Amino acid sequence: MLDLAVGTQTAGSLCRPAAYCGAVGLKPGIGVLPTRGMTPLAPSFDAPGFIARDVQTAAAAFAACTGAAPLARLAGGLRLGRAPLDPDAPMSDAALSALDEAAGALKGLGLSLAHTGTGLSFAAIVADHRTVMLAEAAAGHGHLLDTAADRLRPRFAAALAEGQTLDRAEVATARQRLAAARRRFWDEMDGVDLLLAPPVPDGAPSLDAGTGYQNLLTPWTVFAGPLLALPWGLDTLGRPRSVMLAARPGQEALVLAAGAALAPLAPPLPRPALPLGDLMAQVG
Repeated sequence: MLDLAVGTQTAGSLCRPAAYCGAVGLKPGIGVLPTRGMTPLAPSFDAPGFIARDVQTAAAAFAACTGAAPLARLAGGLRLGRAPLDPDAPMSDAALSALDEAAGALKGLGLSLAHTGTGLSFAAIVADHRTVMLAEAAAGHGHLLDTAADRLRPRFAAALAEGQTLDRAEVATARQRLAAARRRFWDEMDGVDLLLAPPVPDGAPSLDAGTGYQNLLTPWTVFAGPLLALPWGLDTLGRPRSVMLAARPGQEALVLAAGAALAPLAPPLPRPALPLGDLMAQVG
């Protein structure tokens, strides 16, 4: 329906909806795009980015906002890593098969496959991210509990209330652990140029099941580099599948070039059929 949308990601709110909707999601590295004029949630993690019809549109939007060079061709001799998976993530067979297919396609483009592994605890990263996020959200918006509590969504109000209870030393320690985890992760990925990962463990959840599993994306937001979610066909229930490319901070051009090369090799994704009869009845 749209060529381009603008959004922000503090944990997973660009790549996750893009993955569920069969769109391209680009989250540049933290601090690459300015946040001036937007309502912050947690400034340590907030990152503006795009949900787009295709990689070319996402790249054009990024170039318009940054003055970056036009979309480049994928260079040869790059090393691809299959990103370590969160052992607690409820990965579906469809999501795993999408990763296998995308890895094979990238190898066909000339990327060599590198072994990757990490000794980091994904659960610990998610917990520390939550601590810092809630503390910063409470610092910026906690006053709303006194002035506009009846207008807040219950989950947001609860998050602000929890953030106000966090000890300052606890938050500082969580920040330090996250910074150390970021450094360690990229040290562990030494020799790897590009990483392939799942943005979500399964297709879009039902409407009454929340917004889906975000913990796959939270560590990637902490690692602070660019992320590009790409549609990868449909699962057996007709829901879009998705794969994600990740790289070190400052490597937006690389993930966009890789995405542009990979996208034409993805399984077909038919345009969704809009319920025009229902919509016309509502309008009428």
